[in-house]
Amino acid sequence: MSISKSFLMMLYFFLATGIVGANEDIRNVFKDGVALNNQAKLVEAIPYFEKVIAVEPDFAPAYFELAYAHDYLEQKDKAIEFYEKGLKYDPKFFPAYIRLALCYVQVKGDLGRARYYAKEALKLDPNSSEGKTALSAIEDKIRSIPGGSELLNDEEKYAKKGVGIYQSGDFTFVGPVKKGETIREDDSKKDLPEEIELAFDKRKWNKKVDIKNSNPQITQYFLEREDPANWTEVVTVHTLKNATDQFTPNNIANKLTAVNNPKMNIISQSKSDLMYDGFSEEGKRYELVRVIFGKERIHTLYYASRNMKTVQGKKREWVELLKKAKIIS
Repeated sequence: MSISKSFLMMLYFFLATGIVGANEDIRNVFKDGVALNNQAKLVEAIPYFEKVIAVEPDFAPAYFELAYAHDYLEQKDKAIEFYEKGLKYDPKFFPAYIRLALCYVQVKGDLGRARYYAKEALKLDPNSSEGKTALSAIEDKIRSIPGGSELLNDEEKYAKKGVGIYQSGDFTFVGPVKKGETIREDDSKKDLPEEIELAFDKRKWNKKVDIKNSNPQITQYFLEREDPANWTEVVTVHTLKNATDQFTPNNIANKLTAVNNPKMNIISQSKSDLMYDGFSEEGKRYELVRVIFGKERIHTLYYASRNMKTVQGKKREWVELLKKAKIIS
């Protein structure tokens, strides 16, 4: 999984200025944790920030770094917890509001809180294209709920009546916040059950990560004697629900082209499928990616290798293996 440049800039800022008042030992622990985050060694980084927080419980950057690690490990509930704790000590940290807005949509389906955090981000930076895009997407989702458009059009009037956007189980509602009637999403909008059937090479692969109660869902397979903290090759499946109206193979391919990254190469593309490969910015990891568009879900399959000596041979084999993967209902 890749790490955004905006977050890396944030991390370097923290590294340079964030812990002026901390003692030397804790400063070094924090720096070591940041270095691990920057190298995408997220599991290894977590104990460093936990140690910093134990000594400096009001040090906001440690919470944000810890949230960041959990966020990109797809542990969104923990990410939400630590982003929110960090904001108690530094309520002006813009990236945390953006990430919270996205986490509440992806994991909780809680459009009310997601919208709140997107609006808070825009209070800090009214010209932020990232904030405007997030808020626009969230409000589009609210409008798709019965009663959502009316609420957005006259929010103050509805607030006085105790009506708002809130979450219950797997559904987002517009209705009375207190006990009373609620308006439920049309059952026809539920995503259909879809799973991915993978093909592997002849070596022994073990499922070590299987997170189903989040969006995206994430499953990871590792070679025998390897795990998330220590691996040479890994196969990952991300399944994103209710996203086929937001992404297409074409706009993903366009984004890859727009960033003008010579390390990324599109291998194949169709109306419901995209395959590309490339190297991490440090050149220390090869990634082969296939994105499959189902009826209600987007399935992203990753093969990653840190063994640069065998990449060319493995690439040919894994292109064919990923092509064999298919959706089963």
